[in-house]
Amino acid sequence: MSFPFVVHEEKLTRCDFISFELQFLSSALELLPCTAVHFLPVADEKDDKNLNENQEYPEVWKLGQKMVKSQLQPVVDPEKDLLFLPIWNSLTDLAAVAVFSAGRKGLYGDFSAEWLMERSRLLSREYRLIKHWAYDSVSGLLNGSHLRSELDVLARGSSLDTQSPSGEETEDTWHLFLVEVGFRSSDAAQTVQAISKIGAYLDSLVGDASVYHLGVGVFGLLWTCKDAMDIPKFGYALLRKLKRQKISKVHIGVAPLTVDTTSSDTSCSNADKVLSDAWGALSKARERGIYAMCSAADLNQKDHPFAPLSPEIQNVLKKSWRGLNQFSVAVIEQDIIHGQQFPLRIKALVGEAGQVVDFDTGKILVLLNGVDDERSGTWATSLQKKIAALGVGSFSIGIASYPCPGFHKGDIPVNAVKALIHTHFFGPGTTTKFSGVTLNISGDYYYNAGDIVKAVKEYSLGLNLDPENSNLLNSLGVIYAQLNQHKKAMSLFERAIAINPKDFMALVNLGFVLQALGNTDEAERSFEKANKIDSSYFDVLLQLGQLYCQKGRYRKAVKVLQRAEKSFSTKNTASDKKPWERCESWLHTENNLGHGLVYRYLGEAFKAIGHNTEAITYLQRAVGYNSRDAEALSLLAELYAEEKQGSDIALTLCDQAIDIDGSRDMYWFRKGVILHASKKYTQARAVLTRCLELNKKNIEALLLLAKNYQKEKNIHQARRLYSKVLKLDGTNKKAANALKKLIR
Repeated sequence: MSFPFVVHEEKLTRCDFISFELQFLSSALELLPCTAVHFLPVADEKDDKNLNENQEYPEVWKLGQKMVKSQLQPVVDPEKDLLFLPIWNSLTDLAAVAVFSAGRKGLYGDFSAEWLMERSRLLSREYRLIKHWAYDSVSGLLNGSHLRSELDVLARGSSLDTQSPSGEETEDTWHLFLVEVGFRSSDAAQTVQAISKIGAYLDSLVGDASVYHLGVGVFGLLWTCKDAMDIPKFGYALLRKLKRQKISKVHIGVAPLTVDTTSSDTSCSNADKVLSDAWGALSKARERGIYAMCSAADLNQKDHPFAPLSPEIQNVLKKSWRGLNQFSVAVIEQDIIHGQQFPLRIKALVGEAGQVVDFDTGKILVLLNGVDDERSGTWATSLQKKIAALGVGSFSIGIASYPCPGFHKGDIPVNAVKALIHTHFFGPGTTTKFSGVTLNISGDYYYNAGDIVKAVKEYSLGLNLDPENSNLLNSLGVIYAQLNQHKKAMSLFERAIAINPKDFMALVNLGFVLQALGNTDEAERSFEKANKIDSSYFDVLLQLGQLYCQKGRYRKAVKVLQRAEKSFSTKNTASDKKPWERCESWLHTENNLGHGLVYRYLGEAFKAIGHNTEAITYLQRAVGYNSRDAEALSLLAELYAEEKQGSDIALTLCDQAIDIDGSRDMYWFRKGVILHASKKYTQARAVLTRCLELNKKNIEALLLLAKNYQKEKNIHQARRLYSKVLKLDGTNKKAANALKKLIR
């Protein structure tokens, strides 16, 4: 077994100018005066064409790069006020060209060639040191020090010019995700293996986003988005993906990064704050279950929308409804707040029918004594007509009534607040009464905030009011599945399907639960039913492809997996709504997580049907997405050997797969096949023996080991192994024929 810790070389590559762009920019600004810096990586020897030929760089940049490559010296363009500074790996090995834009005319012409070359060497050395100290030796990912540095640069915002050459800028908000995973290990080797494997999987999932390993199985992700609602949805997508990788525990803490370019206080930077906030959110997530998430924004929220009423308001209401068996509460909100106070004219109008209590800026609470649920709706309709006649703007109303199954009198005002939030879905000037749907919305709020316990309570209470609400059944089922209470989840999904056999969301969710319980036949049927309703959902196509591969139905696997691959670049228009959007409405098809697995299964399927060229192409893509995909590496090694593309390369890939996961007998078997074909019989025997220690019933390994002993003239051992094969499979013709020949 090779040394498991990753030692990175200091040589700069094209990827480094993406991964370390912010740090490289910061160093450049300290060494040379400029208004902007851009990096043009130089193509290495393996590239047939210049790396930048197809890039949308200005022609003057390309010309400057060519001059630096030919002269191996800094180049100044006085007309454009540009400096082209070489970035070196060694005295003659050029890694990139840095393009500096001057702040004033003729600036770079004032510096001598010797001084500029000295800056070039200093900057190059600093860049190699930045890379050297940025990596974690356990996972091979970027480390916590680099994350801290990256956050610090991002927090300074506009002090660095990172816009594209075309001048485009983005207004995305950066968020830090801390992902804590649980794993079981008995020694350091297993710990390193588990962390490295999970880190590589995370890196392959998030694509262009940066992934860091902070230590002890805690990973950091930097993610940008324009819509804050995408944050919890992305977090829960991560939770589901990691859970399906059989990871025992996953907790996620999220915090936004605020940008402050004015503060001079360095005692506690924004970078320190976001790390602290994300860690606090992660600590809270641990309290919420084995698969849970928490956002710092929710922890720091002072005014929770469903918070209990103040003691003063509660006392007023308790006195008013004491002894009543029936009443309603309405919360009225001014849709467009023109002032600090609720309009007195509306208060007076409402006061004719009920008791008015000041609730919040732009809101009042109305207690309607003796008014039941039906009459409260009539009252609200009449009130809306009177308000419209006054011409003072629109008002939204949320109503809850008592008695209500599962609720006490003290719950009714907050129920009315929930109904008010529910009515926001219908636009200004609308009225909504508290219902099971209202509780679905409030449950979603708690779920997105990571408060699983309260979400379960809301969904359960909603089902008390509306037992056949499929959204509530699915929502509660998803949480039970997340908590590993799969049988509870399954019963809820089955109830939803009984109500509507074409409930796409329930069929998909049921398929995943059945798969988790090991019932792959039923899971396959559930996914197939969902796929008939909508054949564009990436996750269903991926799972079907995986199941077909497991059962040896490779041609069917190729068909569904190619549809999954095609879905990567297919965009839905606003008018092209799909059923899968109810499952993950935030995901555009081009942003699905887990594309690399499609390539691995396509490679496996094409290999099985004898299309080796296609199989190699897809497996290479899988390894490109996830360099620690042990199955893809092992399959690729076998194909390289079969196609005579080099046994040494094949054996290297075999060793990489075994280093990642040495517990899989097939990885050892494939290495044994390659060694045997290379006539390295002694090494092959050792590898095949290890394979059989892991799986004594691996018939192919027994047959090959028997054949190996034959080559070495050890007939006794060969006969023993062929006999063992026949005990396991009495119809095995290979073993029977070989044994007959040996007996003769």
